[in-house]
Amino acid sequence: MNHRRIINLPLAAIFFLLFLLVLVILPLIISGVFRMLGFSPWQTFFLFLFSLIGSVINIPVYSVKVKQSVQEARLGSFTDFLYPQRSFSRQEMRSTIAINLGGAIIPVIISIYLVINNPHLMWQYLAGIVIMTTICYKLARPVPGVGISMPLLIPPVVAALIAILLPGSPQQAIAYVAGVNGVIIGADILNLRRTIGMRSRTLSIGGAGTFDGIFLTGIVAVLLTA
Repeated sequence: MNHRRIINLPLAAIFFLLFLLVLVILPLIISGVFRMLGFSPWQTFFLFLFSLIGSVINIPVYSVKVKQSVQEARLGSFTDFLYPQRSFSRQEMRSTIAINLGGAIIPVIISIYLVINNPHLMWQYLAGIVIMTTICYKLARPVPGVGISMPLLIPPVVAALIAILLPGSPQQAIAYVAGVNGVIIGADILNLRRTIGMRSRTLSIGGAGTFDGIFLTGIVAVLLTA
């Protein structure tokens, strides 16, 4: 037993130190990305703070009624207990469509800010969003109990390549706008119908926390173009 403790203690300490390192470095990386996009130190601080707090805030947009097939077992006798007679019934439930403040609304607001401050990149933004939307729609897969699943690194890499290949500067603005809005439209919005029927009472766009795929796509895409 003592031998096993000697082995496990350093491993636990290493994982704890790595966790602390991530907690320190990740805010610095995200703040650095906001600075690359042209935000001041104070704006960067509030953007990070609001993204963190907003990750737990889902704003309902509308709700829909969904009919689900529910399997039931009829137990009328001892024989039915051993060999239950199964039947299906249709039950109605209501699914609420929501949008996450930190994972979707704030990235969209940042995108609008970048578009307003770099209007000469309008066709690059539109082309990038169309390409990203198409790719994200093809990659997205609805997963019951999870929502939309998509490879984590492909969207930011594609957004960065779009920004590098399309003429125009700053490339970071193109990468962020194309990446964020492409994921929102292609992965989330265009797949709403496919996710509504997964017995989820709340479907949140960008609602997997602050570091949702939408948020991360924008951050990593900017880093790759820097």
